[in-house]
Order: sequence, then C-alpha cells, then structure tokens
Amino acid sequence: MGKALSKLPRRESVESVETEINDVSLPTSTRYYGDLKHQIKNGLGSLSEIDRVNLQHFLLKELNGFNFKSPVNLNNPQVSVLDVGCGAGTWVLDLASENPANFYGIDILPLFPTEIKPPNASFSIANLVDGLPFEDNSFDFVHMRLLVFCLSESDWEIAIQEIVRVCKPNGWIEIFEADVTFANALKDKTEFNKAKSILTEKYSINLCPSPLIRSLLETNDSLNIIHFEENKHKLGSWGGKLGKLNLENYKWGMKNFATSLDSLGFTEQNFFKFIEELTQEIEETKDETLVAQTAYRCNPENQEFLRNEIQNRETKVLIESLKVRGFSFPIVNINVQLVNSKPEVLPVKYSDVSVLYLK
Repeated sequence: MGKALSKLPRRESVESVETEINDVSLPTSTRYYGDLKHQIKNGLGSLSEIDRVNLQHFLLKELNGFNFKSPVNLNNPQVSVLDVGCGAGTWVLDLASENPANFYGIDILPLFPTEIKPPNASFSIANLVDGLPFEDNSFDFVHMRLLVFCLSESDWEIAIQEIVRVCKPNGWIEIFEADVTFANALKDKTEFNKAKSILTEKYSINLCPSPLIRSLLETNDSLNIIHFEENKHKLGSWGGKLGKLNLENYKWGMKNFATSLDSLGFTEQNFFKFIEELTQEIEETKDETLVAQTAYRCNPENQEFLRNEIQNRETKVLIESLKVRGFSFPIVNINVQLVNSKPEVLPVKYSDVSVLYLK
C-alpha cells in the first residue's frame, strides 16, 4: 500500500503557532523563496499577485459554485480548518467571515492580513515541504489549492504526507488543483514548450499534477474514501463574462510570472509579447482547460454515515441531505422521478455533478 516516508520534525500545537510577522517586511529587490512562484520584484509583483489571487478566489467560486465540497460542518466553533498555501488568505477570510469554525492559513510569504481579519482567522508563515508547524491530528478539515507551480515532483509526496498527518482521524482533506493544459491553442507554441521543458527538467515542476495526486492518495494507508472530479473551464468571451474574466486571470498570472524569466531564458519584453499572442489565440480557438481536479477523503466513520444515509432515509430527504454536503451519486439525472424511495444506481458517468465512490 502506501509508501512510508521519514517523519519530519514536529513543532508547535495549533494554539502556539501564531507567528510574529509584523516585523517581516516585503523585499525591495528580487528574492528567491525556493521555487519560481514565490518571487517578488521591488514589492510590486506582490501587490499585483495579491490582487490577482483575490480575484481568482471569487472567480473560482462562481465557476465551480462552491468554496469546498467536503461535508464539514463549519457552523461548529469547535471545528478547526487549515488552508495550506493560503496566499493572500482570501479563502480563509471568505469562510471565516460567515462561519464560527476556527480557520488557520499558512504560506511561505506574508501576503495575508495581520490585523484586519475575523477573530476566528489566524495566519502564519510556514514552508509545507519543511513540515507543517502543527502536531499530528490537529485539524478537522485540511484544504489545499493551486500549488502546481509551488511544488516539485518530489515535493508532492511530502505535501500529501504532511496534510494527512495533521488531519484528524475523523477529518477530511480536499485538494483543488489545476492541470496546465489547453485543448487547442498551445500545440505548436515553441516558446511555451520551451518554458515547459525548463520547468520540468530544471525545477522538476509537474504541470499536470492531478494523476500524481490521485496516485498518492489512493496508495495512502490512512485514507478510506477517495473522490475525484474533473471540470473544464472555458477561456475567453465564448464562455461569457466568466470565461472572459478567466482568460484575463490567466494572462495576469503569466505576466506576474515574468519575474522568474531570467531563469527561463526569456526577456520580460519577449515574454509579454508571447502572452499577448497566446491569449489572442486562445480567444480565437475557443479553448478550455482542465482546471479543477478535486480529491478528498474520509475515515471509516464517515463512510458508515454515508452508507446509513443511503439505506435508511427516504429518497427526497436523502438527495437533499447529500446535495447540501456537495455529494451526488452515479445517477444520470438527480432530478428525475425516482421509484420506491430508492435511487436507481446506474453505471458511473462523469457529468456536471460529482461522482462519489463508496467502497
């Protein structure tokens, strides 16, 4: 089954992890934080990236229709939630402002707010691959999103190990990741392929990490229910206002990425020109990308809860109950007329709704 990794050093408990970051200032020149994404040039890139990830959060919320899908009760003030790689902290702030659960965000850079935030939201500086600064079994829900450019191929194994370690035995893990792939526009783009090769060979960045994440989760002995869901998001005006905004977000992100181009063999001017040409081609070819590969797990107790829901409750109540939790089953249309108070389980088919595998 799962491959054992050597244990990383354990550090403080949740209660003691509040990091003093008021004295941490943003750099005034380019600094490298261990990977390509975490670079700031003259402090300007950081401000631009904060604005972009704030926009991206609410864009994804609209595109996906959710902030998370795991059946976690955030109305319980005893529940603890960790957001790994929180960036500007937008996901934490959005949820903490509406729910009494306790939220913690960690990131390698202090881009998150330190003073103006809900009382149930806390942030600290930490590097995931050095080990999370929390003891085992600290959180009811661990969330991680869009770290594709932050983790190398080998880092993903450490990342999965760490988020499983800090999640309670009765807890949930949810990973929302993007595969950097386009259906049409990039097939013959020499510059893009060059950058991909450098990212892959020099920095061991896996631009399509979803299969790797799935494998690491499926072979982890601590996990019992694994759920995967693929969604394609339209890029450009053919996808309406959200599609147009989605393409602008990609364009904005690529321009912020230009601070690392000294190591990718481009000048900023040449890369900006390439970005303009690329986004125009994406617009013209009505492209889309696989941007949401979601995975989460539960323990045997949660698995038994779901089985009982299926066996004991009437169909209407069952469907509404599970829909609230973000679940749906291998049913062709969840709104069809069901017979004998039990859903007719048909062959699994990916659709606009998720598919839950009960083992």
